[in-house]
Amino acid sequence: MNTIEHHNPAPPEDVHLDRSDACARSQRRKRRWYTVLVAMASANVVYTIADPLLGIDLAAQGGGGDVIQVGLLSVTLASLFAGLAGWTLLALLERVTPHARTAWTWLAIGSYLVSLAGPLGGVSASAVLAFAALHTTVAVVLIVGMRHASRP
Repeated sequence: MNTIEHHNPAPPEDVHLDRSDACARSQRRKRRWYTVLVAMASANVVYTIADPLLGIDLAAQGGGGDVIQVGLLSVTLASLFAGLAGWTLLALLERVTPHARTAWTWLAIGSYLVSLAGPLGGVSASAVLAFAALHTTVAVVLIVGMRHASRP
């Protein structure tokens, strides 16, 4: 009786690592998107509390002395831009240094501190505080969220 043996070798171990790595990348990507979306939503909540509910005039002095009204669309787009810029920087750092999380965190904190100069252009003390709250809210969400979504 002739029997044909079929030999099905197990896949190489690196195939499992590739799948595991792909899954980890997908999870990081999802967490980063959620972080950006939560930062946008948080900024919108702060805006809604400050402008319509508390009646704070969210306006700033422009470079030419003009008063610029800051609306919900501006807040949403600015927080989206901040989130995507932070994500891009983190992804680049992860490619070039094993200390990406730490480097990114310090750069993000520095960017936040520099961004606090912007709220000083508010037309009133309450506008300055509201703008500072917007910047702080977005910064905290992005820094905490992106740190958790980065490679260890």
